[in-house]
Amino acid sequence: MAPEALTDGPAGMTWEGTDAQGGLDSAVLTVFGGGSAAETAGGWPAADRDACFAAPLGGLFPGFAEAFVESRFMDWPGNPDAGAGYAFPGPGEVTRVAPLLEGGHGAVEFAGEYTSPAFMGYMEGALSSGARVARKIAAPTR
Repeated sequence: MAPEALTDGPAGMTWEGTDAQGGLDSAVLTVFGGGSAAETAGGWPAADRDACFAAPLGGLFPGFAEAFVESRFMDWPGNPDAGAGYAFPGPGEVTRVAPLLEGGHGAVEFAGEYTSPAFMGYMEGALSSGARVARKIAAPTR
């Protein structure tokens, strides 16, 4: 299976989540759609969702239908505990807002993937920003 693909349809972006993890009998394909692609997929009846994804994924990955075992669909905007997926800034927002988040506000510090211009939206951003804030808090005040 190819490790990744980009489409302009509901399948959006895909990646193989078990890449280079030897000794596995199966693979995990992650399908991520944002914006209108997510709205389209979220509007499909749950009973039809696998079939709706099967056609475009079968075109990308020959043999997909035969290898498919099960799916798990996460509708983050529809989840009452989440209310949305992760944030993605618009043009100019990173250069305008990131320095404010990195500087904190009085005794309040901000950490999270959304505060890391280098790794926005990724675990590495959350980790690096957490480490940055921990160093700042642990540093002796003058």
